[in-house]
Parts: sequence; C-alpha cells; structure tokens
Amino acid sequence: MNVALAGNAPAATKVNVNIKHPWRGQLTLHLQAPDGSLYLLKAANAADSGDDVTTVYTVNASTEPASGTWRLRVNDNLAGNIGTLYGWTDRAYGVAPTRSAPRRPRPAKTLAGAASCRWRGGPVKPL
Repeated sequence: MNVALAGNAPAATKVNVNIKHPWRGQLTLHLQAPDGSLYLLKAANAADSGDDVTTVYTVNASTEPASGTWRLRVNDNLAGNIGTLYGWTDRAYGVAPTRSAPRRPRPAKTLAGAASCRWRGGPVKPL
C-alpha cells in the first residue's frame, strides 16, 4: 500500500490481516517498510493447528518514515496445505491496499505449501 504522509510511522502501527488457511501455525507474517525493514507480525508455530488468521497486529514502526510503499509478506513454511490471502489493512492510516472491500471476500492469492507472497495493493506477487 502506498502512503503519502510526512513524518514517521506510528509507534502503535496496527495491521489487520485476513487469511484463510487450514493450519495457521505454518504461516509467518511480516510488515515490510518502504526501506525493506521487516517487522514480525506472526511467527510460525507448529503447535498452533487452528484455522485462519483474522487478527489485528500491533508493531512499533516509529523509526520508519511513513511515506512509501508498505507490504505484507506471508510465508507458508510447510508444504501440503493451501491458504488464501483475502487482504490486509494498515489501520494506522485508515487505508487498505484495495479500492474497496467486496461484500464477499474474493481471494487475492492462493498459497500452496512452502510458498511466499507479498501484497502490494494489487494482486499478490510470489517472491
């Protein structure tokens, strides 16, 4: 998502994530700042066998300039399951990387095991 604001990002940057996946413990999520710095949102955890990631994460990104392209990086660390990234929103700026949310979520990207992707405000591109 492109942000055009003066100053630094908030100390309490909130990132709302919506991913459908049968084993969320396989997923690692990072917020990527415009300079490439990564902020861990969720680490993989083999003991977490729950479904889906529908969570708001908070990170301190206050050392980063707010302006630029922010990305969500998703890594499915284990083959065998397929997940779908429906979208994400940086709640600190009140903008989402899509123009508007559809009534029924449509998949932005299907993740097959051991895949990585990043959301750039359009279709998710494989890494």
